[in-house]
Amino acid sequence: MIKALSYFSLQPIKRRLVASILGTSALLTLALVSCAPYQTTGKTISLDPAFDKIVNKNAKIEIIAEGFTWSEGPVWVPHDNYLLFTDVPENTLYRWDEENGLTEFLKPSGAPLTQVPYMRSPGANGLIMGEEFNHIYMANHGQRAIVAMDLKSKGQTRLAIDYEGQRFSSPNDLVLASNGKIFFTDPPFGLKKGDQSEQKELSQNGVYRADPDGFTHLLIDNINKPNGIGLSIDEKTLFVLVTDAENPIVMAYDLDKNGDIKNPRIFYDYAYAREHDLEGAPDGMATANNGNLFFTGPGGVHIVSPSGKLLGLIDPRSSVSNVTIGEKGTRLYMTAHSRLTRIKLNTN
Repeated sequence: MIKALSYFSLQPIKRRLVASILGTSALLTLALVSCAPYQTTGKTISLDPAFDKIVNKNAKIEIIAEGFTWSEGPVWVPHDNYLLFTDVPENTLYRWDEENGLTEFLKPSGAPLTQVPYMRSPGANGLIMGEEFNHIYMANHGQRAIVAMDLKSKGQTRLAIDYEGQRFSSPNDLVLASNGKIFFTDPPFGLKKGDQSEQKELSQNGVYRADPDGFTHLLIDNINKPNGIGLSIDEKTLFVLVTDAENPIVMAYDLDKNGDIKNPRIFYDYAYAREHDLEGAPDGMATANNGNLFFTGPGGVHIVSPSGKLLGLIDPRSSVSNVTIGEKGTRLYMTAHSRLTRIKLNTN
């Protein structure tokens, strides 16, 4: 059962009702949720004094919802103060806010499984805010496309569906530059047979750039498992997280004014995780306003300085797929396997 936990235990009972999906059926029930406060989990690991300026040593990791198959793609909607995130295998996009807790926002979030029986995960994956904060962009497994969705009407437009006439495999994560260019990864993770799927049309698992003029450009074709993607605060560097259990790394590329890349290099290699036998793999990331980087990977969330130095970890005791910074930089939201979690930040 999906549970949402609320601080508002003394408010009208309607605030303590949440929708709960039983299994994969469409049956919808209502369940009373736990009283305040939120349950907590995990720990933080400070490895540098700079970490303590970001995360207070007494900060707790809160479990604010749970019961998902694989939660992903959190994005904070600033004007209306709520979070959107996905459960990719269950093909559902959820909304969470402090007052109302957890509600179903869109189902299916990708494509009905009956239309794409070859998909392992038919739902939307990574989400990012659009330019005017009235729409989001989705890396959509089921539609095999980058999709724009209006937050009010929920109307959708597919922006990038193929490269040179060949369909994408399962777009996974994306980031929006201030000039309207969208950078995204296209691994085969959403396909049941992965690289061996008969439905896989492109030979590479690429990293692409979709431009506002409608053209899509292949930027990187030599990473086997590109996953999370992000930009430095000055938008001069593109980061790509490589999901490789044997060699987990984050690649960095210099970007020119046209959005083309040069100078590929390993930016962060998760050495601490290897030395301490931490479990997990690189997946998603977020960039703070001061340039610090939040990379998910073995052991949780690795907070890394703009120069590539590991400052510390946030470990919610479950694999973290992705992160986003919300509430004016005061909270880090983490989709952590079957849970949605968050922790208070001192600064962003």
